[in-house]
Amino acid sequence: MKKKILSIFIFSHALFSYGQDCLNVGYCGGKNLDNISINVKGKQWVDAAIYLPAEYLKAYAGADITSVRAALTNRIGIDTLRAWVRTDLKAENIASGEVTNKSNPQLKKNWNDIKLNIPVKIAEGKGLYIGFSYYQNRDADVISFVGNGMPNTFFFHRSQEAEWEDMHAKGILSVEAVVKGQSLPTYDASVIDATVKRGDDGLSMKAFVYNAGTKDIKGFDLRVNGPDGLEPVSKHFDNEIAVGKVSELTFDLPYTDMNTGLDFPLDLSVVSVANGEDVNSSNDSRQAAFVFAKKVLLEEFTGIGCGYCPGLVHHISEALDVEKYRQNTYVVCHHSGYRSDRFTLPIDEEYLWLYNDNGSYGAPNMMCNRQPYVMHTGGMSPVWKPQNGNDVKNVIEREMKSDAYVTFTKVEGKHDEANKKITVRLEGMKSREFSEHPVRLTVYLTENGINGSDQTDYFNLYGGNFIHNHVVRGYNSTWGEVIDWKDKSFDYEVSFPIKDEWVKNNLEVIAVINAYDSKDPANCRVENVDGITFPAITGIQHVNNTSDASTVVKEYYNIEGIKIQNPENAHGLVIIKEKMTDGRVVTKKIMQ
Repeated sequence: MKKKILSIFIFSHALFSYGQDCLNVGYCGGKNLDNISINVKGKQWVDAAIYLPAEYLKAYAGADITSVRAALTNRIGIDTLRAWVRTDLKAENIASGEVTNKSNPQLKKNWNDIKLNIPVKIAEGKGLYIGFSYYQNRDADVISFVGNGMPNTFFFHRSQEAEWEDMHAKGILSVEAVVKGQSLPTYDASVIDATVKRGDDGLSMKAFVYNAGTKDIKGFDLRVNGPDGLEPVSKHFDNEIAVGKVSELTFDLPYTDMNTGLDFPLDLSVVSVANGEDVNSSNDSRQAAFVFAKKVLLEEFTGIGCGYCPGLVHHISEALDVEKYRQNTYVVCHHSGYRSDRFTLPIDEEYLWLYNDNGSYGAPNMMCNRQPYVMHTGGMSPVWKPQNGNDVKNVIEREMKSDAYVTFTKVEGKHDEANKKITVRLEGMKSREFSEHPVRLTVYLTENGINGSDQTDYFNLYGGNFIHNHVVRGYNSTWGEVIDWKDKSFDYEVSFPIKDEWVKNNLEVIAVINAYDSKDPANCRVENVDGITFPAITGIQHVNNTSDASTVVKEYYNIEGIKIQNPENAHGLVIIKEKMTDGRVVTKKIMQ
């Protein structure tokens, strides 16, 4: 059966306005996730909510909440969705409404607009919970949450026997109150999300500003504030934001300390609106989340006897012809899904579980950061088949644009020729948790450039000159070793034996930071990846017991290979080449 690839994000862009007497009020800005979320087991009622405190609702005092908008990632296993307003999570509903599989309008995927049985008057000085409950008749994962959460943006009640959980660390719940009134905010620029991203080129701020009022905005000023002693950054933008629309902005930050915003968070605020007074200060500011640039892991399911598999290789090669994708993407091939062959290792067979298709497999197929893109018979799965190079480009682009909450700060290694092994040392850091399960580190040793004259190629794409690349030669663990965090940092070392028949200069070590949920193939995402080739590890032809060797020359290069003259002032990814007294050349990557 042909599987349809699901789109990942639906950007409804914001606080839709139904006219000047109606606004949507919440934290998500009209954004919802069309992807896997939180898996809940069994037949039961499940609840989720946000809290709008009195200060937040002050600008809407006297208006009525007439409906609730709630978004679902899918409606599989769901037959009833009930929206409500409460004064407390455990209190009775002040008002409610519902849609079902048989109602008109009908329960649906994405946004559901649910009219309340009675309007709820917003009173000054009182906060309200806006939420929904749904009944699932089987295991389900339908909760939509987006962006970087903050307090009050996501509460979750996974069963009637459990306690309510504060889940704002996962993101912002996609739910909004529909507010109607005659005196709603006119000019109201609201910061719905902000991130400080650390990349190879330094620090940048990404902001999402939406027009939460009833009049168009013709420009605005933002300011970044930090702890005492840190110079604020002020920016003016001429961007026009129509009512109910979002403006996404990215700008560089001048700070040279690459941890600025990590230990001492930065705040992003709307200072002013160019063509009027911002009448609602409650949504002007928020703390920026600290994130890292994300790299991409592509994993192929393939086989020597699979005549269609060279087609997928061609699609991936086409995508990696684009330099920015090639520089930020790593590929690993698993020889399974079709049938085992001379390259198949136990890990390849174990990864067939990720198909989540009740024992049905196939090749060629692919995963991109193990993001769940398709619905198989067992549920959501990260395994799918791109139809062309553009499909591959699109998923790489989406992953590169997304945020990572962990990164590698050092990838270095050494070659022990006498004992025929390479040892790789990895260091990394996190800005926050990204999984409810212990985060793991999976390390692969792969080989490129292997003669593929035995590869079946139905369309003769390679004219009998197929080359096997990205073949797994070794690994530390199928699902990775649990990371031993030391506060926000980790270090890890692993060694791989090298066989004589392998071409050393074609070897590459690929390190992956990933989640693993033994009960859910869709919850095993890759958060970040990095790697180092054998030539970059050492460039060594002779290694002896030379622990007493010292460095003669040390040279520094940036990611483009340009020599850095003043390394003490460099920031981002720095490549260090050390020439040793014994003739060795040792290459390291560090983030500074």
